[in-house]
Amino acid sequence: MIQVDLLKNGKKKKNKRGSAILLPPRMFFLFLPVVIFIAIVASAYVYLLKNINTKEDEVMSLSKRKANIEQLITQSNETLRKRDVVTKQLSTFVKNIEKQESVSAIITTQKILSLVPLQKMWIEKIHCSAKEITITGFVGNDDRQFIISFMRGIKAQTPQIKDVGLAYTKQKENSGIKLQEFLIRCSREGDR
Repeated sequence: MIQVDLLKNGKKKKNKRGSAILLPPRMFFLFLPVVIFIAIVASAYVYLLKNINTKEDEVMSLSKRKANIEQLITQSNETLRKRDVVTKQLSTFVKNIEKQESVSAIITTQKILSLVPLQKMWIEKIHCSAKEITITGFVGNDDRQFIISFMRGIKAQTPQIKDVGLAYTKQKENSGIKLQEFLIRCSREGDR
């Protein structure tokens, strides 16, 4: 055991257990900075160890978040891939519908043309859209009744047409012959 006696100036003193070694006061002042240095290093070590543990916990938390984000990215990419597949399927479906609309318009046009009274009426233009068909043509000046019978035939013979209406008639002259120009509008119901 080492005892430091600051009052006795380094003289040895006997106590009940036996003799003790006393440090001179200069030795005490040399030994004190070493003890303080060791205490500072120990407290710095404890602080850094606690800080390292905190940082390790943060790293673990961030690793879990990274794994969750990577999983979300994978799910998002899978969803995007599925969306692209569905988009391609819808595109193909729409193209098929457009082809069917086209075929339906051709069939409707053929039905309308088959109803034209030959040598009494001629059709100049038929325009088909998704909702409407317009028919432009001519009849002789005295043959206006053929326009009405033609409109009735369209309504009766083409189930895709729901309404038939005469937009206008006007008199025209071509090479000295008086004609009636007409425009008929037909509303389409859709395919049956």
